[in-house]
Amino acid sequence: MIYLNDNLISFYTIPPEDQSVDFVFENLGSNISYVFGENQLATQLDNGQWVGSLNTIEPQDGYWVNLEEGTPFTVYGLPTGSSIEYSVHSGNNLLSYSYDVAQNIEEALPEDIQDNIYAIFGQNLSALNINGMWIGSLTEISNLSGYWIITSNEVSLDVVGIPTPAETVYNLNIQNNLISYPFAGSASIEETIPEEVQGNLDVIIGEGSAGMNTPGGWIGMLSSLSGTEGYWFITNAAVSFTFIPPSDDLARDNMEFTSRIRSVPEEFAFSQSMEQAFYFVQSVTIDDNPLDTDDLIIAYNGDVVVGSRYWSGDITDVPAMGVYDMGDAVDYCEAGDEITFKVFDFSTNTLVDMESDIATTWENFGISVINLTEMRLIPSEISLGTPYPNPFNPVTNISFSIPADMSVEIVVYDMRGSQVMSLTDRLYEAGYHDVFWNAGQVSSGIYFVKMIAGDYISTQKLMLIK
Repeated sequence: MIYLNDNLISFYTIPPEDQSVDFVFENLGSNISYVFGENQLATQLDNGQWVGSLNTIEPQDGYWVNLEEGTPFTVYGLPTGSSIEYSVHSGNNLLSYSYDVAQNIEEALPEDIQDNIYAIFGQNLSALNINGMWIGSLTEISNLSGYWIITSNEVSLDVVGIPTPAETVYNLNIQNNLISYPFAGSASIEETIPEEVQGNLDVIIGEGSAGMNTPGGWIGMLSSLSGTEGYWFITNAAVSFTFIPPSDDLARDNMEFTSRIRSVPEEFAFSQSMEQAFYFVQSVTIDDNPLDTDDLIIAYNGDVVVGSRYWSGDITDVPAMGVYDMGDAVDYCEAGDEITFKVFDFSTNTLVDMESDIATTWENFGISVINLTEMRLIPSEISLGTPYPNPFNPVTNISFSIPADMSVEIVVYDMRGSQVMSLTDRLYEAGYHDVFWNAGQVSSGIYFVKMIAGDYISTQKLMLIK
């Protein structure tokens, strides 16, 4: 809105051919009298002709505009240059360059920051920094793409440019697409991706987090898209679309979402790799009890931690990192490796071995939905444990273990060798088991419990005292 008389205003960037005074103020007609710039003046004559030393409107400058009466005034174009700050950690960072014009690496990144970056990877493209000279197939940073930025140190990256227009179209191929998110702030996946497009998306993978599209909605720790970040969109069909810009009340600071992923203790930490798979843990129990949100799920390749995530209370995406790392050599995952899981039980301060209900073979971009339960320990031999308590009154516990599925018979005899009670006679799974004898209906005395499992026979003495 421009008011009656004098207004000090600045303008949005418009293409160079549209920056003339007569074009910019054309829709105001005779309502505008003059425009003052710095040591420049343009005056509109009664015939609509502009005269004076001010011929061109510059987006970075302010101008005094004099009107005969207040009127709304719209200028169409791209916003003026703005600044976005990136927090870049040492190692692998999945980022995007959300400005409108593609630039070569030297122009896109400040020179002092380039000294800390030794490689940039795009989708099927790469560039290496060799003594300050960039070599490789990646020559230009595009606003439509995401990039792995490999740094030697933690740095603060401040980039200035013209933001990507909201109407920018993204053309995605089937399967893997590494793309940018063109807005400042963040918005949820459901809010910013058109509903009719979401059906073409199976998974979205960010740096160390993922979201999976299910009939019930998006699941996983990646629930929003954030400016400055890059994302892998895994599609089931080729699709073209435009993101829906976040409205003012929906735009959120990046930290609101990244804070959902809690830092883990150092002994369970891992380095971000450019290759990663995700295991969406649907349920996880220890002794048939669900986890608490202070319990940590840890992924291992052999005895090496390759990922970890605190249980969210709902379906939780646990990352598992691959070997492609340009930093320290680590024994991370390769295609075909079997991933194992443990839970750090906060309440007992112990690590619990877990087993998955399906195979957990690793591959880059692999997505699996699994359920974890406490691993059943398999004994190496058949054995009959010592009854407890003993002496007892009137109930005692008799434990036994078997290394394979087999039939087990357990019988109680008295001192004369007469059978008093059969406690069990059936097929058991391999593992550790218990049976109980309630001797409330028999008299005090010495008894014997006998176990028969295949060729194995063992007897234990019992004393009932009432």
